[in-house]
Amino acid sequence: MTWGKVDDKLHSAIKWRGASKGARALWATGLSWCMDQLTDGFVPKEMLKHLDGTPAEVASLVRVGLWEEVDSGWLFHDWLDYQPSREQVLAERAAASERQRKARERAKAKREADP
Repeated sequence: MTWGKVDDKLHSAIKWRGASKGARALWATGLSWCMDQLTDGFVPKEMLKHLDGTPAEVASLVRVGLWEEVDSGWLFHDWLDYQPSREQVLAERAAASERQRKARERAKAKREADP
């Protein structure tokens, strides 16, 4: 599981306050989906209905600068300034898996040494 980061001042940010309530809900749902799918903040156009978003909500996010329009969807503005990249998440997962493997080996060795 990967967590998305939300600034504790988001509630009062000018961009945030300028977006519609529905757009803000779409932003939060999109954040969750992007972190789950490790898209580096990219939301494909075909995902809009699955995220319960509307074109008007997207327009609101783009208008205030929270999302940027690209050819095949949208990007969260400055994603990599605030969220870990796909590469970072996968590297952290691999490192955690290796730590767990070594811990299991140590535990097994200890059990075998102390019957």
